[in-house]
Amino acid sequence: MEELGSTCYSSSEATRVMINLLDIEFEQAFDDTDNLGQNYISSCPLLSNNEGSVVEQKWGSRRCSYFTAEAGLRQIRSCFDSASASLDRATAAIPQSGRQMTQRET
Repeated sequence: MEELGSTCYSSSEATRVMINLLDIEFEQAFDDTDNLGQNYISSCPLLSNNEGSVVEQKWGSRRCSYFTAEAGLRQIRSCFDSASASLDRATAAIPQSGRQMTQRET
């Protein structure tokens, strides 16, 4: 039979582990806004009391709610993906000889 060892965490490690687990709950609530959402976060003391800590660990600031930060980040990613796809299409439209000349200039 395999022996199970105990894992001992320092106070800061335990806090980090707890916040990482809470972050999973926040992500699920954000992804399932129709059924969970901000109302779910607000109704759960463990989540609502630690929202600022999760936001600070994930984004470095407590200036906004998890939902505001996550929505903003997803909007930025969408914009970046769209711009990247446009750049790819524009690059593909440049003839091969022009593409090589452009790369040498940069």
